[in-house]
Amino acid sequence: MPTWKKYGFLFTLLFFARDLSAQQNDMLGQAAYLYRNRAYAMALQTLDKAVASNPEWAEAYNLRGLTLKAMGNLNMAIQDFSKAISLFVRYIDAYNNRGMSYFLQGEYEKAVEDYGHCLDLSRGNRDVYFFNRANAELAERLYQDAINDFTAAVKVNPGMPEAFNNRGRARLGQLDTAGALADFQNAVDAQPSYLEGYMNMAILQEARGDCEHALITYRKLLRWNPGYARGYLEIGALEQECDGDAKEALKNYNKAIELDPDFGEAFNNRGTLEMHDKDFKKAARDFGRAIALTSLNPDFYYNRGMALKALDKKESAIRDFTAAIGLDSTYAPALYNRALLHMATGHIPDACVDFQAALRHGVSQAADDLKRNCTGSRE
Repeated sequence: MPTWKKYGFLFTLLFFARDLSAQQNDMLGQAAYLYRNRAYAMALQTLDKAVASNPEWAEAYNLRGLTLKAMGNLNMAIQDFSKAISLFVRYIDAYNNRGMSYFLQGEYEKAVEDYGHCLDLSRGNRDVYFFNRANAELAERLYQDAINDFTAAVKVNPGMPEAFNNRGRARLGQLDTAGALADFQNAVDAQPSYLEGYMNMAILQEARGDCEHALITYRKLLRWNPGYARGYLEIGALEQECDGDAKEALKNYNKAIELDPDFGEAFNNRGTLEMHDKDFKKAARDFGRAIALTSLNPDFYYNRGMALKALDKKESAIRDFTAAIGLDSTYAPALYNRALLHMATGHIPDACVDFQAALRHGVSQAADDLKRNCTGSRE
């Protein structure tokens, strides 16, 4: 299931033409062109020359910082933004860009401080700076501070869906589910095509056991985003789990796969329907496709293991249960089913080890198996 996860950053890149030669302005313009076109290595070379030609060129340091940030070198980017600020203490963009870099490094307190400088210095873009500071506060779990800043952002810009959405996330941090739902609704009211607002609203409705409204929300999402494969997956899962409507669920899983042939979860979910219909060969094939696409999900290996077990392919099933356990050593159902198959194939000591582990992780029936089959074994 998707998580509430959105940290958007908006920023402007301003250049101040201050006592620069025509050649230097051309150099900066060329570097900006290369940066915008993601030719970062070439932009960096140009900007190295720029700061060498004029060590007090704040704009060149700022742009080089952005280039380094885009290349993943956050420490050096922060150094360049700091140099730009030291040369021009009211350089709002450099504060904003350094704040973004601090945020990406997990230094949220420093990010909050830099966005505060932006707000102190600027009369424009205040919605952006309130929004960015609120995201850093949200990351620090300063929920009320974040709510206050997101509220300030939407007062400046009522059409900012990200701010409503993330304020909803902050309200969830305070366990205010009603307030969160209201803000997710505010987000889609501000921008009816805003996908994340619908997703967060539907996920929260589902978590509250309100399958009916969650389905309505996902369908609204698809009216605005008809090519969004996950929307069909989520509808299919709700139809399968809440309504028991396997036919509609299958239709939606098929649509998700049609839109995204690399969608492992959709193959997995379709496989669970096929398991329910006892079409174990089809199920094993779909679980196999899911594994090929998403090899680090233990559920996919477990599910295929269960299909193979039903097909009496014991050794193959054991390999899949082992793969699931390798990804999650506490995966109790995989431990228990592997134990049963070890018993069936005559590997009693291995079975006893797995029964003990399964019992340790919550499979109570494993206690009877231990007593019956593993003399001298104790948990």
